Amino acid sequence: MTNTYYRIPMPSLHTEHLRIAQVSDVHFSRMTGHDRNMQTIQSLRESMQFLRPDVIAVTGDLVSRSTGPETIADAVACLRELRKFAPVLYTFGNHETDLAPEKRQKLSRAAASADIALLNNRTISFGGANFTGFVLPQECYQNPRGGYSGLRDCSVNDLYAAVGIREKTASILLAHNPLALSAYAQWGADLVLSGHVHGGIVRLPVIGGILSPERKFFPQFTKGHYRMMQTQMIVSAGIGKLRVGNPAETVCIDLVRGA
Repeated sequence: MTNTYYRIPMPSLHTEHLRIAQVSDVHFSRMTGHDRNMQTIQSLRESMQFLRPDVIAVTGDLVSRSTGPETIADAVACLRELRKFAPVLYTFGNHETDLAPEKRQKLSRAAASADIALLNNRTISFGGANFTGFVLPQECYQNPRGGYSGLRDCSVNDLYAAVGIREKTASILLAHNPLALSAYAQWGADLVLSGHVHGGIVRLPVIGGILSPERKFFPQFTKGHYRMMQTQMIVSAGIGKLRVGNPAETVCIDLVRGA
């Protein structure tokens, strides 16, 4: 697992410096198995020991929709381990929202018991900034038949309905899907933290990521630092799932006050 670094000036930040570690798309599942899950937790522990973040943002798909009780236990063990290093903010991705209701409730309760801030369509203030978690409608990921045609576009009105109007304080939006950057920019986020696309699964030199989870070739946002209007976005390639030429990564973002 690699650590990828970004330094982002943010004039509206109410502190001199804030270091965020981003963890995305771990995808604990029955397929990964307990031993491999423990190896992932150990790798994350080593990353956090080295990065020493002020806050950790988990931007969705910590588990896969195929998860069972043992996998949820491993996911909560991961959250507890991360919490030893810094406050943890966790927003659901499409796999969590696609869980059976009883599994989703179990994960939510377990996260709360581990002192994790679950930011599903809510905002908290931390470190001189507002952190907002936005959970996209499931129809933005799959159609009612479980396919990928005719997907709903996420709009700025979805954000207004879910989280309200963006406040003047520095705004950091945790939103699993980067493909809705236009909506996030219209809402006015200063910085968006996303994942979901797994770096394009296969990455080629110059070309970049090849495929999105929606089975679309050459998605617009796969990994790295993007800008639209006054909004910047960091997309993590994530940790789990099949990948070629596309190492698993944790992301380290140093926010600094100033232009």
